[in-house]
Amino acid sequence: MSQPGEVAVPYDEAPLRPFHVRVAVASFGGVFSDGFGLGIVGIALAQATPQLQLTPLWLGLLGGGSLAGLFLGALLTGPFADRRGRRPVFAYNMLLLALCAGLQYFATSAPQLLLLRLVIGFLLGTDYVVSKALLSEFTPGAFRGRVMSTLSVAWAGGYTCAYFVGYSLAGSGDEAWRWMLACGAIPCLLILPLRLTLPESPLWLAAHGRHEQALRIVRRYVGTNVAAPLAALTPPPSASRWAQLLSPRWRRRTLVACAFFTFQVIPYFAVGTFVTQVLDALNVGNSFVGGLAYNLSLLSGAVLGLLVVDRMPRRTFLVGSFGITAPQCCGW
Repeated sequence: MSQPGEVAVPYDEAPLRPFHVRVAVASFGGVFSDGFGLGIVGIALAQATPQLQLTPLWLGLLGGGSLAGLFLGALLTGPFADRRGRRPVFAYNMLLLALCAGLQYFATSAPQLLLLRLVIGFLLGTDYVVSKALLSEFTPGAFRGRVMSTLSVAWAGGYTCAYFVGYSLAGSGDEAWRWMLACGAIPCLLILPLRLTLPESPLWLAAHGRHEQALRIVRRYVGTNVAAPLAALTPPPSASRWAQLLSPRWRRRTLVACAFFTFQVIPYFAVGTFVTQVLDALNVGNSFVGGLAYNLSLLSGAVLGLLVVDRMPRRTFLVGSFGITAPQCCGW
């Protein structure tokens, strides 16, 4: 406890401690697993096509199945995490994700694999929500921008790693695609023990009137001289989240954020998921080298963004990056 007369440090201004690094690693590991799970499918489908007799329609369904599940998982997890807390999902979704990734090894038909990809996508969507929420609510304000930006590097790292793993297994026989998909369980299991040891978000606890529990977590993990977060900083639990997002005050920001994210994701995954097939269709001599360049560019862009995100206004960074990308996407 803080000494009598000592002024408590506001929760958002707490110094960075080893505990914050633990939270960051647990979040980064999950996001890495997400990137790996999405990145491996394109290479695996190219190998699985003869055995599963995949038509172009099935290739599209299997490639996009995870994205459809991701959309539903992210959409439904937000309200659940607001009501029940971040930790229940954050602690156990990696276990379920590892189980589903392993079950892909035993898929014998396209419909079975599609069902698993939908469930995997749903679990990835849950992690997108809770990882960012928990990490942002624990990270001190002075470090939040850089730490949150590092999530993009972790995701790109997982996606790029999947490319290397896929091609390293490609020559190991007809069952190689099964091992590619199943090995997505490895990063999930590696990060699981760390996630199980993390507490609930003090911000969420304070917002739901559990002030004593929030204070105990802050004093134990963040610092004995750090004050518990104020409940007033968080909307009351009874308020409608959708109504708030679409209210006149927030409507414009919500639509702009959704539009930018949608326009980024659609072309990226359209190419990224089927990069091998796209390069083969373009008669690229070595599709591995072309895909490698694509994935390394992705990782390099994430690292570059991390380096400059705190050196320029957020609006300039967002509009500028899209302004550079737009002509290329249009083929100019």
